[in-house]
Amino acid sequence: MIDMTNPKADPIGRVVATELKPSTPHQFYFWTSREAPVGIGTIVRVEDEARVVYGVVTEAFAYSDLMTPLHDVIGADGDPVLAGQLPTERAEIRLFLASVLRQQPEEPLQAVPLSSVYQADDADVVAALRMDLYTSGERPTAIPVGVYSAGGLEAPVYLDADFLLGPEAAHLGITGVSGLATKTSAVEFMLTSIFQTFPAHKGSVAAVCFNVKGSDLCFLDQPGDLTDEDRALYQRLGLTAEPFANVRYYAPFKPDGVNLNTLRTHADLAHNTEPLVWGLREVLDYVNDRDRPLGLYLFTNDKQVEERVIYGTLSGGVTINNCMMHIAQHDMPFGGVGASGIGHYHGKEGFVEFSKMRPVHTNPRWSMQNQTYPPYTRSHTRMFDFLMKWMR
Repeated sequence: MIDMTNPKADPIGRVVATELKPSTPHQFYFWTSREAPVGIGTIVRVEDEARVVYGVVTEAFAYSDLMTPLHDVIGADGDPVLAGQLPTERAEIRLFLASVLRQQPEEPLQAVPLSSVYQADDADVVAALRMDLYTSGERPTAIPVGVYSAGGLEAPVYLDADFLLGPEAAHLGITGVSGLATKTSAVEFMLTSIFQTFPAHKGSVAAVCFNVKGSDLCFLDQPGDLTDEDRALYQRLGLTAEPFANVRYYAPFKPDGVNLNTLRTHADLAHNTEPLVWGLREVLDYVNDRDRPLGLYLFTNDKQVEERVIYGTLSGGVTINNCMMHIAQHDMPFGGVGASGIGHYHGKEGFVEFSKMRPVHTNPRWSMQNQTYPPYTRSHTRMFDFLMKWMR
């Protein structure tokens, strides 16, 4: 997935350290020429014979050979126009502060060497952000999610499918300016990348989208307007810019009970749009067709509906008009049924559940059972013969 064969370019700077600004295992300073494509956020690589260090620029400085700003003011007679017409230009240094992202080898952890600094390429970005842990190997799990752009470099950035879709986390948070559809566009792009690059050895994946913003998600199966720059970014990530191929839409009926409440009213868009019919009966069937849940939550003020749900399902517990509160009631038993658990605790039930009942049986001195014990006499034999004849 990552091209590691590109030759390294010429250095763009060099690590510098002084007593006041030393190089440490966590940060370092380096200088560059004025034309170097380096700025805040640029990822760089420091390399010597025994160590490679990756860092990201966090601060930038510029110095000249002036002792104080007053010297520059006096040299130009206080006139900024004359300052730009001086016969010679003062020496200037561009200095940058970078925070260490990664060191190879990681042990022993040492100060950054005073060596040449290189602008990161694709492979360096992968190593610096530790994406090599899931972009390489026999079973890579990388999902492209965007590009790292700095100094003319546009390097792909990947997420680990195990963290994006589980089993490690399966959670993604997206923030952005409201009303500009930036978050919606990000989600659609993310889904495109997942569907096209999800590792085959991980199985298959599908998405359920709830449309709550007008027409935003009603035309996912139709092509959109993309610029050449957009298409170039898709190509850079190894993706195909195309609409979703297998989409099914479900819409509720309008109050007339005939027409669907959807913007996909054109005849050419009706083939994959179906009515969404979901009543209490379907809900009960859905619950009963699956493993017994640990908790069942119902929001209603209708007593008939409440009784239908309680007596028509089986679950570990039930909370009406709230969630999980049956767990907090210490005088009520809490536990599951079947796949959701065995047993219960809280209050008396919990004491009984976690206690060992020790049974003790005492046989009475005079008991008919004693007649079955040896030694056997003639009376025992006559009794056994009688019982055998009676049982025939």
